[in-house]
Amino acid sequence: RDELVRAVRGTAAGESHVDPEVAGKLLRHVQHAHPTPPDTAALDALTDREMDVLRLLARGRSNDEIAGELFLTHGTVRSEISGLQNILILDGFEYWPGLRKPISVSGLREYIKERLDRNVYITDNRAHEIEHSIEALLPFLQYFNPDIKITPIMVTPMPFARMEEVSEKLAEAIADYMNEKSLEPGKDIFFLISSDGNHYGEDFDNSPFGEGEKAWIAARELDKRLIRTYLTGVMGSRKIEGLTEELWGETYLDYRNTYWCGKYSVPFGLLVVEKTIALTMNKKINGTLFRFSDTYSEGVLPIKKTGMGTTAPFSLRHWVSFFSIGYYIE
Repeated sequence: RDELVRAVRGTAAGESHVDPEVAGKLLRHVQHAHPTPPDTAALDALTDREMDVLRLLARGRSNDEIAGELFLTHGTVRSEISGLQNILILDGFEYWPGLRKPISVSGLREYIKERLDRNVYITDNRAHEIEHSIEALLPFLQYFNPDIKITPIMVTPMPFARMEEVSEKLAEAIADYMNEKSLEPGKDIFFLISSDGNHYGEDFDNSPFGEGEKAWIAARELDKRLIRTYLTGVMGSRKIEGLTEELWGETYLDYRNTYWCGKYSVPFGLLVVEKTIALTMNKKINGTLFRFSDTYSEGVLPIKKTGMGTTAPFSLRHWVSFFSIGYYIE
């Protein structure tokens, strides 16, 4: 049973294969009545998408057929969640998939739902399923802390004034939770903001500096300037707003000269962290750049058998920058 659950998760990640006959037997075991209820504890940890994979396997579908029926392109993802603005998206899952074992959701999530007005957030499992930022982070989090619990929050497009308003409410809820539970930042709770940097090239319809190596160098230098100016050193609301002025175009829905998919999550996340630390400790945060690079420089990362596939294709027509920054309490 446990091996099948692991294999289903591998198939859901596009990697493993489960014998359809075995999957069918297990699914019938789960769905049909028994004099003694079957032990389905391992299956209870499967997400809705993973159960869809199991059902299709039981019907004899191949991995390629499952991919065609269930897995979505980047464009489809964006079209399915387009139109959502000015709110946060929380999930209703009890667990998220992990490499060692399922990863539990923290009690902070329900606390946030109780404290925030309903015009501030929605609960949408589907949105979390089709977004893909968190899955690559969970194995590393679980490796360093096998018992880690998470509170996933998606950030939709919103103007800076709305960011200030919503981040203030969220920070107040998190600060109250930290005080009630006596949680220490950096020890008992930490904030992780997930995002790539620039998506450059014809494939992204984003080539403000043209093409070729000179354009690649110019686009990298722009990202490094933004990081140096707005994301490192002592942080504050005006500094974070300055980042949005660089990332956003004529309106908050537009891009300027760099195509960051984190143009909402990065400024919003920093506002929440900055406000939470101010409320709980009356201190500021200070950012330090660990590393900046891009997919054209690095090529395919030598990471295998994670269930997440290989890194994206890269060329001077299609590359993505990325960076890691740590924020410390002043």
